[in-house]
Amino acid sequence: MSDRFFPVFLCLLLAFIAAIPAAAQKTPQAAGPDAAPAAQEDQEPQPEPPRKVLNVEITNNMLSVELENVDFGTAIKAVAAKAGFKIEGKGEVFSRKLNTRFTDIEIERGVLRLLTLVKESNYMLHYDTGGMISKLEILGIDASRTPSVPTRQPMRPATVTRRPAASTDSPQPQRPVTVTPSPRTRIIPPAARRRPVISRPAAPSQPAGQLPDAAKPQAAEEDHEEDEPVDEMPYVAPQQRPVPGRTGKP
Repeated sequence: MSDRFFPVFLCLLLAFIAAIPAAAQKTPQAAGPDAAPAAQEDQEPQPEPPRKVLNVEITNNMLSVELENVDFGTAIKAVAAKAGFKIEGKGEVFSRKLNTRFTDIEIERGVLRLLTLVKESNYMLHYDTGGMISKLEILGIDASRTPSVPTRQPMRPATVTRRPAASTDSPQPQRPVTVTPSPRTRIIPPAARRRPVISRPAAPSQPAGQLPDAAKPQAAEEDHEEDEPVDEMPYVAPQQRPVPGRTGKP
């Protein structure tokens, strides 16, 4: 019986060995539909990296740049290399992205525009004897550092001056005040007085060569009368004097 069993066992062993490769070939075919989605996912196109454009030109001290998705540090270093100035400083400002374009502007204005686009205001520009930029010093603060809050002293209380409350009563009408002017003494000059006109009778005729006796005294008397005040001079009525050499009878 052992002779019959051995050939049967050998046939079964050979059949089993032959069936193993066939089973191995059928297993990947059965798993093919399940593995297809994974292969398709691996074959999807990856997104392209963002485009970067960096063009910096300086002609006759005029700056022209074209920047697209470029770090500020890369752009400002390219400008400094073209313009011939140094850059000092550090901070997160150098990693900020820039997207801008301008042509034919002054180097200083171009640098200031780039600083404005990244919102950096803590910097210092140094110039040479020719008026060109020699160094750009950026004094920015790192984002990890929190700026200290400035302390403020308490304000002194303001001194309040209280004023008396205004009276709400209606003001009484003021009576008019009569002002009497003080009397003044007026000096009236005396009116010019007229001298009375004294009529004198004509002197009687005298013989030739004979002067009346009262001729000179009368003239002196007239002068004296003119010197005296008019008020004190009495009025004298004219009188007739006898003519010498004539009798009282005709």
